[in-house]
Amino acid sequence: MEDEDLQPRARLAADKPLEEYSVEELEAYGEALERELEQVRATLKGKRAYLSGAESLFKS
Repeated sequence: MEDEDLQPRARLAADKPLEEYSVEELEAYGEALERELEQVRATLKGKRAYLSGAESLFKS
């Protein structure tokens, strides 16, 4: 595993203050963030399951 794999990769989509967005733009932005959060949670679940499997393999 490379050191860069351990660093968080934050993505900031807002290029201007949120107050400058319209209601519709903010709703779309919020929906996009929710979809991305779902993907993050699913990926974390898979990685945690993988690590748990690896840990149990080496405990035996």
